[in-house]
Amino acid sequence: QNRPISTLKLNNGSVLTIDEIGSTIHTVSDLAELISKELRESYFSWEKIITKILRSSDEKDANQIAALFRSKHHASQIISLVSERLNELGKHEAAWLLGMEALNTSSPYGWSRWYDGGSRIAAFEALNRVDPKRACSLVYETLVRDLTTEIRYPGETVLNLHAILPLITHDLPLHDIWIEIDGYIRHMFETSPLSTDE
Repeated sequence: QNRPISTLKLNNGSVLTIDEIGSTIHTVSDLAELISKELRESYFSWEKIITKILRSSDEKDANQIAALFRSKHHASQIISLVSERLNELGKHEAAWLLGMEALNTSSPYGWSRWYDGGSRIAAFEALNRVDPKRACSLVYETLVRDLTTEIRYPGETVLNLHAILPLITHDLPLHDIWIEIDGYIRHMFETSPLSTDE
C-alpha cells in the first residue's frame, strides 16, 4: 500500500520537510549529497522534488538522477519522470529505453495508485509520451497478463480505469463502455428486483 511521505528522515536523526528540501537542493550534486544522508527506512516520496529539478535539467543531469534512484524506493516512478524529461529534450530512443526500465521495475499491482503510487501507470504514461502507438499494445498485453496471472483482487485496478483506458486508446468509446457496464450491473441484480429510485 502507498501513502506519500512528505518528510525526509536523515541518518543523523533530523527530519526535513518537503519545503526545506526544496530550498536545499539546487543541483544534481545537492540531490546526490542529500540522498547519501537519507535514512534507509525514510521512504520519502521524492517525485515532487525530482519533477522540479528535471524542469531545468539537461540529458546528463537527467541520467544522473535516474542512476541515483535505481536501487531506491519508488525507483520506477522516478525513472518514468526522467524518461519524460528525455523525451522533452528530443532524446526519444533513450526516453523509450528508460520507460521500459521503469516498466520492468514496476509492480504488477502498480495499476493502482493506492498500492505503490501507480508504478505501472507512471511507466506507461512515460512510454505513451514517446510512442503512443507502440505503447498502446504493450499496455493492453501487460494489463491482461497482470490481471490473469498476478493480481488476486482486481478491484483496485478497476478504480483506476480512468487513468488506464486513455493509455490503451486515445479515442475512448464511452457509449460502448457504458453499455458494457450497464449490462453487467443489470445482470448482477437480475434476481433482486429494485424499485425505480434504487
